[in-house]
Amino acid sequence: MSWLKSKTNPSPASLLPNATREANWITLTTIPELVYALQMSQAADNNSWDCYRKAMSGSTELTRQDKEREALRLLDDAIAMAASQNESRWVLTLSHHAANISRFLGDLPRVKYYYLESLNFNRENPRALSGLADVAKAEGEFELAKEYAARCYKALVEGDDFLKKERLETLLQKWPEVSQY
Repeated sequence: MSWLKSKTNPSPASLLPNATREANWITLTTIPELVYALQMSQAADNNSWDCYRKAMSGSTELTRQDKEREALRLLDDAIAMAASQNESRWVLTLSHHAANISRFLGDLPRVKYYYLESLNFNRENPRALSGLADVAKAEGEFELAKEYAARCYKALVEGDDFLKKERLETLLQKWPEVSQY
C-alpha cells in the first residue's frame, strides 16, 4: 500500500529531527513486529504512534533506495524519541527493524547495539536474544552465543510470544543443545 506525499500528508522524515527528506513514496511494510505494534496502537489515536509508523515506512523506503545509513539515522531519531517517551513497544519494534537493516549492511557491532537497546526495555525479549546469539557466534564468541541462545529458549518456553512455536523451531535448529536448559 503506497501513497504520494502531499502537503496534507507530510513525509515521515519531516516529523523527525535530522531526518532525510528525499523519499517521494512511502511504502507500508508487513513486518510482523510492525503489524503487531499497529494493532496494539490502533485504539489510541495519538501523534507519537503516527510518527513511529512513518519512521518505519520511511526507513523501509530509504533502504529500498540503497540509502541504508540515512534509514538508520531516521530510526535512531525515532528510537531516541520512543525511549524518551517510554514507548517500550516502539523501542522494540524500531530497534529490531534497525538491527535487520544493520545486518543487511554486515555491520555486526551496530546489530548488537540495536538488540542491546531493545533489551533495555525488555530484558528477556526472545528476538533480541536470538539476534545477539547470532552476532556473538559470528564474532567467534561461542560461549556468549550459547548463553544468549539459552536465555532466548527460556524466554520462549516461559513466555507468550505469538510466534513461540516458529521461533523455538528456528532456535533449536541453530542451537539444539539449549533445550537442556
